[in-house]
Amino acid sequence: MTRTDDVASCYDPAFEHDSCGVAFVVDLERPASHRVVSLGLTALENLAHRGAFGADPGTGDGAGALVQVSHRLYSQVAGVDLPEPGCYGTGMAFLPQEPQAAERAIELVAKLAREEGLEVLGWREVPVELSAAGDGARAVAPRFSHRAPGPPCLPSAATPSSASASSYVSA
Repeated sequence: MTRTDDVASCYDPAFEHDSCGVAFVVDLERPASHRVVSLGLTALENLAHRGAFGADPGTGDGAGALVQVSHRLYSQVAGVDLPEPGCYGTGMAFLPQEPQAAERAIELVAKLAREEGLEVLGWREVPVELSAAGDGARAVAPRFSHRAPGPPCLPSAATPSSASASSYVSA
């Protein structure tokens, strides 16, 4: 895109070249449903026109879907007792494969969580099927882990939005 005007602002349309493929599917009026997830995955499939593939056609650009984690499912796989929904968070951690470096990263996340008034309730290794990834992705794949931060208070003292915001900061 070339600039054709002399606009006096910080915005310069000449730099308009990223985020060409963004899709949002949201339903704020009804309870969570698989329909919204299906629509989101369809939207994601329709973004393939971006050409987000490198020299290794099996490795994409990491585009994906952000969905709310089911408390019922997460309670079954988390490996720790979770407080009621809205009083904890979860985060994906991309840890180093080397055990000592991964342990140091885990310690740093716990330290940051404490600084935010949270505690890390537990960690969980995420099952990953790397055979579906391209050679380039497999060569540099991190260790995928979930962390479950929660407020060190009674669940009634936390609100879902405050737990979510603090968890995001501690990531």
